[in-house]
Amino acid sequence: MHKFETPQEQSQSTIEKIEQVKQALEPLLNNPEENKEEISKLVSELRILNNILEEKVAKETRKIVSFYEENIDKIESEFRPLLLEELSKNSSEDIRRYVAVNPNTSKETLQELFQDSSENIRFTIA
Repeated sequence: MHKFETPQEQSQSTIEKIEQVKQALEPLLNNPEENKEEISKLVSELRILNNILEEKVAKETRKIVSFYEENIDKIESEFRPLLLEELSKNSSEDIRRYVAVNPNTSKETLQELFQDSSENIRFTIA
């Protein structure tokens, strides 16, 4: 990775590497017994790349959550259901309330919020 790559470029690079490994793995699966050792190496490499990508996603998510913790009113324009789900678990009742009224919040996340310990959050959803 080049030190001047943006996080998105770094993630894209990791995704491209994952695709390359998957392509290398595909023909080997036609003869798994014969290619057992190589398959094992590639699967290990896929696990490592997947962990790297998950770490990058988690880091970026933490940055976005931090932004919303400082700019709560901006949550109303958030459109990514997975990020709204993450925000719905925040300790701040105000953040959870904004998530509850966001039209892009998934039904599943709203169902979780309906079980919230805060009566205000449950009332907002009802």
